[in-house]
Amino acid sequence: CVAVNDGKNTALLITVDVTSIGNDICENFKKYITTATKVPAENIIISATHTHTAPSPGLPKGDTASIRWLADLNTAMANVAKEAIADLSDAEIHNGTTEVKGMAFVRRYLLG
Repeated sequence: CVAVNDGKNTALLITVDVTSIGNDICENFKKYITTATKVPAENIIISATHTHTAPSPGLPKGDTASIRWLADLNTAMANVAKEAIADLSDAEIHNGTTEVKGMAFVRRYLLG
């Protein structure tokens, strides 16, 4: 989880090591995180990364192990969100570009 704050608003960028998160489950995660952190759900982005080592949230519905795993994931996301917010420090954003021979890459933002 990365927390970003402009002095007035906080945003959370959270990645979860799962193959997918359905919209309904993701919205429930956001509500839980909002309750734990007071960060509005519209300021939270949750991204699922591809893996073959975790259950797929919501499938199968009603499975006891999946329900327990989702509850643990809820708690874990809320905890990392609180830790990220507690660890906020001043940063500067710079705009720049770089060239690497044989590779197309543009660095748009660099935290310094």
